Amino acid sequence: LILGARLKRLGIDFSIVEQAAEVGGTWRDNRYPGCGVDTPNHAYSFSLGSRYRWSSYFSPRSDLFAYMRDAADEFGVRSNIRFRTRVTAARWDEGRSLWIVDVEAPEGPDRVESAVLVSAIGQFGLPFVPKLKGMEDFRGRMFHTTEWPEDLDLRGKRIAVIGTGASSMQIVPTIAAEVAQLDIYQRSPQWARPIPRYHDALTDKAQWLLQHMPFYAAWFRFSMLWRYGDGLLPFLKKDPSWPHPERSLNRVNDKHRQEMLEHILSELGDRTDLIGKCVPTYPPY
Repeated sequence: LILGARLKRLGIDFSIVEQAAEVGGTWRDNRYPGCGVDTPNHAYSFSLGSRYRWSSYFSPRSDLFAYMRDAADEFGVRSNIRFRTRVTAARWDEGRSLWIVDVEAPEGPDRVESAVLVSAIGQFGLPFVPKLKGMEDFRGRMFHTTEWPEDLDLRGKRIAVIGTGASSMQIVPTIAAEVAQLDIYQRSPQWARPIPRYHDALTDKAQWLLQHMPFYAAWFRFSMLWRYGDGLLPFLKKDPSWPHPERSLNRVNDKHRQEMLEHILSELGDRTDLIGKCVPTYPPY
């Protein structure tokens, strides 16, 4: 979408090939309970275009999906997108100095020629489902989180979640209270920390500042980008003289490890039998 917007401004002709029926990428495909950003969405947003009126600091999936659709319209690139169209092959014609791209469109096979070909397919377009022994005999509903059924009613059900990654960390707290039983299968533990006010909505005063105070929105966006980007760099640099490389990278990294360790221990409470299974053996971040 950003590349399309830039090309549109420059007056350069282009086409975007999209296999789905709508823009949105991961926020179109993921609709599981609790789905949302773990980065402040004022930073997790485009630098171009009008300021979006986010409802909260960490917006849910529905807001982000709407934002992507609105951006496609505002940037004027929707007319350049060929939806429900999939690239099947691409080759460079050395003699003619152009790309020959074969696509499968709703109306049938087609061929596109272009001077430049950009791959922007992302990392999560095809869900990976591992082959587990006995899967073919399982009689319940089984699906990847990117294929969450819209008609799924979890009330009173026995649910198994495989994995403790980011998606699991959003799903599990959201559904735990309504299911009859919840089992989580973990390969390796993950660091976790609390984010105070994660679900808080933006106040009217904060919205006023973002909408009307000159340069405030740009400053706020920059501060979020720095805090969650370059601001984390000191925590990631390996200090060769640090005496505890088995648990952390440097002194500041070790402080964050201690904060997250205390959080995990407080959540486990008297379940001391789970400490060894829930505390990662690798440095934070």
